[in-house]
Amino acid sequence: MRQIRTALGDLRGHRNFIKSAQVPPCDYFLTDPPFILEFDESQHFSRPRLVALHNYPENTPIGFSISRWRDFCREIDARDDEPFDRDERRAWYDTLRDLVPTIHGFRPTVRVHAEEFPWCSLDADSAHGLERFWTLLQGRLPDRIR
Repeated sequence: MRQIRTALGDLRGHRNFIKSAQVPPCDYFLTDPPFILEFDESQHFSRPRLVALHNYPENTPIGFSISRWRDFCREIDARDDEPFDRDERRAWYDTLRDLVPTIHGFRPTVRVHAEEFPWCSLDADSAHGLERFWTLLQGRLPDRIR
């Protein structure tokens, strides 16, 4: 974590981007098995996020394709400079959501690119909508979650 924090600070010189001792809420938490599900919109694919991903430990269980996320970061190259260190903050909190849960016994955080599918078109109140959601998600889940 220290290596990632240093790399983020070195990127643009913004070293005081950690503003809270608590991680902002995750998008979704599923209980059985326990894991976090994050829907990443384009603002999550920035240069600071690319730097963070390049510094992830090699043997850490991850619930998404790091190489694909790196490609998205290069392609989208999102920039959000309000406030000036917003990209570093977002990259840091995404990193915490990715790396910390497994330390506490959760399965790896699963990430989906929000633009891959019209996720909001699914009806969470219907059995068909939930079945469709899990079917779509299965291809993105690591074997240890399925």
